[in-house]
Amino acid sequence: MRRLLTLLSILYFTTNIVAGTVFWQEGKRWIIDRTYPVFTENQLVVFVGGDTIINNTGCKKIYSLDNSSKNQRLIAFGFQTDKKVFCYYPDSDIPELLYDFETDKGDTFAKSDDIVYSVYDIDSVECNGEIFRRWIFQDDAGRKDVGVWIENIGSNSNPLSSFVLPGNYYILNACYIGDNMIYDSSIAKPLPASIKNATSHNQSLPYYYDLQGRRVKNPTKGVYIKNGKKVVVKK
Repeated sequence: MRRLLTLLSILYFTTNIVAGTVFWQEGKRWIIDRTYPVFTENQLVVFVGGDTIINNTGCKKIYSLDNSSKNQRLIAFGFQTDKKVFCYYPDSDIPELLYDFETDKGDTFAKSDDIVYSVYDIDSVECNGEIFRRWIFQDDAGRKDVGVWIENIGSNSNPLSSFVLPGNYYILNACYIGDNMIYDSSIAKPLPASIKNATSHNQSLPYYYDLQGRRVKNPTKGVYIKNGKKVVVKK
């Protein structure tokens, strides 16, 4: 009976984490370029695979894989609460907040390295027909572009590093879910300011915008922006 309850508990948390998590999605993987010459393998893959429970919280297992050596390691356990993304590291039972995708312009985000980061701009980028919100940070010394967050993708370094730290040699190349590439940093393009305003300030309003950022009252057949995403009107 006790074993049955344990199995049901695991199933309950696993079901919740699979159904409710967007960031740590099963089968999701990030391709990371490593730029420092000492690395013999130039690319690292970070991927999600499998479930576990830590402190009564359903988590996804996160692995790293060297592309050439095929050396695979379990490096973290991730979970998400609303738009806050957390992880546990194997040597700690205290979760670390990696991202808060409800952060607004001017908000601050403190890390354990005692550096306080603040959002100095929020815009949107388009990749493969999808629109992603983007947060651009500066640190408390006024250095800009110390970190960029892409919603549901992570930072421009790697998903387990919220900001670009001094000596960082990791750069986000692309992100996949299964075989489907959902983000490629080489082709992602910032949206024009008019569309940025439409996607940033009117998320809850049922307005349509054309690809030039003009509001359309009665959309006809074509591609439009609505609630921050591309939609196709077929009528």
